Formats: sequence, structure tokens, C-alpha cells
Amino acid sequence: MQNVILVTSMWDAAKRDAGEQREKELKTIFWKEMLDAGCRTERFENTSESAWKVIGDVEVSRTTLQLQDEMVRGGKRLDETNAFAALEEGLSTWLKDLKSAVLRRLRH
Repeated sequence: MQNVILVTSMWDAAKRDAGEQREKELKTIFWKEMLDAGCRTERFENTSESAWKVIGDVEVSRTTLQLQDEMVRGGKRLDETNAFAALEEGLSTWLKDLKSAVLRRLRH
């Protein structure tokens, strides 16, 4: 979560007090869990300097996903990866549940 930046905008259109109040509400209510998990916030003030401030501290991760490793290093096709198998399993379960729900509704 340290790589997530929650950005507020419209600072050039909002009254400063109202904007700061809304930002406080976002931070203490709506975004609290994400901020507690390591996210940070920035204000975008509709300028190029502000945009660079927002992205200036972003560090590019060199971490690869298992999916990338399987395809690039392992030479697997997408449909041969663990991610695809998990997707198929999840979809299969979802379809079974959907079928059951539809059948229940039709019986009533």
C-alpha cells in the first residue's frame, strides 16, 4: 500500500475551507483504512508542478508477478498459468452458485 497515492483535485475550484473540510472527511472516514495500511495523500492543484509533486516520489517496483514469471521465464501461455487456473475455478464456482440461485427463483 506504500505505493498507493490517493489524490484530491478541484483545489482551484473549491473554497479553501470547504476543500480542507472535505479532505479531512476523506482522510478520517472514507480513506482511513487505506491510510492506516500505508497509502498517502497528495493534492493536485491543476498545475504541472502539482502533477510532478504527486508522481515525483513514486518509486517503480522491480517486483514481478507470479504470472509474469510463469509466462516469461517458464514459457507458459496465459491459459497454462496458475492465475488462469484460479480464474477458471472461481468462475466455475460462481456459475454453479448462479445456476442454483436461478433454479431456486424459478421454483418459487
